[in-house]
Amino acid sequence: MTKEPRSEKIQTSCTKSEYSRVMQMASDNNMSIAEFIRARVLYDHTQKYNLFESRAMKILSASAAWLEFKAAKLTDEEFEEFHSLMKKIEQKNDVSDRIDSGDKDQIKSH
Repeated sequence: MTKEPRSEKIQTSCTKSEYSRVMQMASDNNMSIAEFIRARVLYDHTQKYNLFESRAMKILSASAAWLEFKAAKLTDEEFEEFHSLMKKIEQKNDVSDRIDSGDKDQIKSH
């Protein structure tokens, strides 16, 4: 099988920080910049999920911020009610990482 020659060029402009980031990422993967860009553009199919993951992280971050904001204002009884409901939801969804009752201070301190 004959290897097709790489005769076509693609040029783009980027900022110094973007260039540094690409150089670092290529280096971290023991690749030349060209090899790294080819691999990411032509063969990295995880990129199609980035928008979903980005939106999911934004929603989770907003939810965490809202929880911190609200938890700071909860009485101990209200927090215990919240904690009890969280345990029920976690059990229903088979989630092993549970919020401990001591987490109220952690949530409030953030």
